[in-house]
Amino acid sequence: MSQQLVRSIYDQIKSRILVSGPIPVADYMKMALTNSGIILPPDKSQGTAKREIDAGYYMKKDVFGPSGDFVTSPEISQMFGEMIGIWGIQTWLQIGGPKKFNIVELGPGRGSLAKDMLRVFKRFERLIGSDVSLHLVEISPFMANLQEETLCEKKKNYLDYITRRSESNWIDPAKVLPHQSYYHKAISKDTNYPIYWYRDVQSIPNEFNFYIAHEFFDALPIHKLQKVDDHQWREILVDIDPLALPDTEKLRFVLSRHETPVIKILERFQDKLLQDHRQHIEISLETITVLDEMTSRIDRDGGIALVIDYGHDGTKEDTFRGFYKHKLHDPLLKPGTADLTADVDFSFVRKFCWDKAWVLGPTSQRDFLKSVGIEVRYNKLVAQCKTDTEKLVLQSGYRMLIDDMGERFKFMGIFPKILENYKPGLKIVGFHE
Repeated sequence: MSQQLVRSIYDQIKSRILVSGPIPVADYMKMALTNSGIILPPDKSQGTAKREIDAGYYMKKDVFGPSGDFVTSPEISQMFGEMIGIWGIQTWLQIGGPKKFNIVELGPGRGSLAKDMLRVFKRFERLIGSDVSLHLVEISPFMANLQEETLCEKKKNYLDYITRRSESNWIDPAKVLPHQSYYHKAISKDTNYPIYWYRDVQSIPNEFNFYIAHEFFDALPIHKLQKVDDHQWREILVDIDPLALPDTEKLRFVLSRHETPVIKILERFQDKLLQDHRQHIEISLETITVLDEMTSRIDRDGGIALVIDYGHDGTKEDTFRGFYKHKLHDPLLKPGTADLTADVDFSFVRKFCWDKAWVLGPTSQRDFLKSVGIEVRYNKLVAQCKTDTEKLVLQSGYRMLIDDMGERFKFMGIFPKILENYKPGLKIVGFHE
């Protein structure tokens, strides 16, 4: 059997730094989280050994649940997805959405949130009709296949794919279908609704859409900026750590000596984001790109959006961190093996969207879910429990959503700007008492 040589994410980052110098945290996150792995032909100088460039954290495994590194609300209880579905239907009808109902989820995880939402839409078909479709934005081949397995119950041989890259029914986001903007299409087994997969939000239909971004923006690459005097910013970069022990795969932070390209870009095009009292801020250009596309579409085509994430309203500074096996992890240690994340700064989201959209929130997850009616749904499900074990599982999930995660997670709503004038007294559930 031939030997396999794997070039780790750390080695790839180290080579990049040796060639071009310290890199932005955003570039580090991209390489650590979403770097595309590849198997290269054998190098003659290495004999018959196969060479593999290691893939990023999100690209090669299931990162959710007890066996992963973190747990999300849709994995905790079906009630979370059901409440998002109820809110979507109520708000869609309230603002006069069209009969065609497009659901767009950015970064759909395992597909659990989408599955619970579709079940709600199916139940209310008499009210909203059956012209419902699901559009998923996903770049990870592993997660896209997990989503199809969840939503369409198509079994996948993950071990065969990981070891040989030869699974015949494997979805590949890199292979967009001819004359189509999506790379895969399937049918939901439970609801018979069509499902489409896309690489980016720019590829989804230009129509009235219901956008959901649940724990999506927290994973997008950030630039960390440090104020060096009252008006000057410098960027925090990632560099090789000369004091790290051999084989520890440890990097370090350094401060740029001069303004970096991202600071100059922000000064020219988004100077309002730099008008901040804090000494340290975290800004994601990819978040700006996605928000710009989404708000432009909502302004032009109509639609509604929910941004759901852990975050703050402009009160925190350094939130960049790693998670491994559900515990905090040094974000600069062994890149590619742990989740990297930063709190969403909802004050930046509001500042950026304000000119083109009507923005509500952020409000806490606890207040939002209670406003939509999770207590009613919880009591009904408890009454239907047949065993004490079922009841305990339901109670535990409810407490996690409302108590443990209830204040830390925030909801923000984005709507067409015209609604502020067209329906000045409009009260949106979840954001207005």
